[in-house]
Amino acid sequence: MKKIIILIFGILIVILAVYIFFYDSLPPRTPQKIARLISGLHVPRDARVEKYEEQWNAFNGNGYSLIILSLEKEAFNKIYNRAKSLNYQELPIKEVLNGPINSFLPKKSNGIYEVQFSNKENMSYSISLLNNVDNTLLIYVASN
Repeated sequence: MKKIIILIFGILIVILAVYIFFYDSLPPRTPQKIARLISGLHVPRDARVEKYEEQWNAFNGNGYSLIILSLEKEAFNKIYNRAKSLNYQELPIKEVLNGPINSFLPKKSNGIYEVQFSNKENMSYSISLLNNVDNTLLIYVASN
């Protein structure tokens, strides 16, 4: 009887550990989780979603995902400092980016960004942009 209780307790600890370490990869899929995975930053769960838009082609999977999160000043500053330590670049964006991202970029912005190309020929990339003007985090993923 004691062995069964220890076994059940061990299994519960393993399940709890898997849940804690892989929380962002488990359902449900939220904009905050996507932002954490794409940017590599510690986006708080209570970040307010300003915009969440996805458009994917069912035939070949091409499309984009756009997330704009609004953060409290303190949380934004923490994320901003972490991003600077990860060598995010100062705006304006130096890379040429095709697609709808150009219409989503803020007109007034002062901040930092990171672009990661998964396929430069097809212009498949992701961008994480921290805007100091309104304390927002923009995440954009394009697959072509």
